[in-house]
Amino acid sequence: MRRRFGQNEGHNEQVTFIVNVVGLFYGLLLGLVVVAVYQHYSDVQEKVSNEATILGVLYRDIAGFPDPLRRELQAQLSDYNLYLINEVWPVQQRTGDVPYREVTAKISAVQDKLVTFKPEGAAQTNSLYFSMQNLDEYVKLRRDRLYEVNRAC
Repeated sequence: MRRRFGQNEGHNEQVTFIVNVVGLFYGLLLGLVVVAVYQHYSDVQEKVSNEATILGVLYRDIAGFPDPLRRELQAQLSDYNLYLINEVWPVQQRTGDVPYREVTAKISAVQDKLVTFKPEGAAQTNSLYFSMQNLDEYVKLRRDRLYEVNRAC
C-alpha cells in the first residue's frame, strides 16, 4: 500500500475506507441475491399450489360423467397424482430430471378418454367442457412450473 499511496500517516484511514466501500457493495449484492432467490422460491411454490388446485378441480369436474367412465378417469387422475408425488418429484429433487414421456403419457391417457367421450345431455356436455378446459389449464400450469424449476437449476 505504501508504494501505491506513498508515505503518509493516513494509510489506515484510506485502507479502512476502501474496505468499507467494497464490503458495502458486497453486502448489497448478497442481499439482492437472497431476495431474488426467495422470490423465485415463492413463485415456484405458488405455481405448485395452482397446479395442485386445478388438478383437484379437474377431479371434481369428472364427477359429472357416467359411472364407468367417471371411475376410470378418477382412478387415472389419482394414479397420476400419486405417481407425481411418490416417483417424479423425488427424482426431480435429486437429479433435476423429469421423466417427461411417462408423465405426458399418463395425462394424455386422461385426455384421450375425454376426447372420445360422447356426452348425453346438457349436464354431461358441461362436465366435458369444463373438464377439457381445466385439463388444458393444468397442462399449462405444469409447463410453467417445470420451466421455473429448470430455470433455477
